[in-house]
Amino acid sequence: MLRYCLLIFYILLSGNLVLAQEYFSKEELQSFTKVYLEVKPQGQANDSLIVSLLNKHKVSQERYGEILKVGLMGNKPELSQNELQLQEDILRINASIRDSKKEKEAELCQKYLLPLEKYQEILAHFKASPNFRQELKPYFTTEISKTH
Repeated sequence: MLRYCLLIFYILLSGNLVLAQEYFSKEELQSFTKVYLEVKPQGQANDSLIVSLLNKHKVSQERYGEILKVGLMGNKPELSQNELQLQEDILRINASIRDSKKEKEAELCQKYLLPLEKYQEILAHFKASPNFRQELKPYFTTEISKTH
């Protein structure tokens, strides 16, 4: 019985891997990798924006960490006027970053001849499936090696 279950599991797993490979073309996966790698580095710049906002509003990184921790625990932290203004600025910048990222994705998808909808579909699989991420590893390795 266990052997039969393992065989079914293997067939299903193999089928999913083959389906992923058949569902997206090699060119689509290559283009996805290029777009993803070019959009991703913006995260580091975002950290420096947060630090500059903390300085602008005279809120320490420690206090900001406390505010985040209380918020993550489901509680509403008591905020000073500076901290409220910081929160508003962060929300505004996050919206701007999201919009900028979407624009960059659309621009890069066009550059690499990948429909934006297809990029988003591949991205959803990429985020949801460790197996799919593993399948894309050679594509990432190839692209990263081109830049170094």
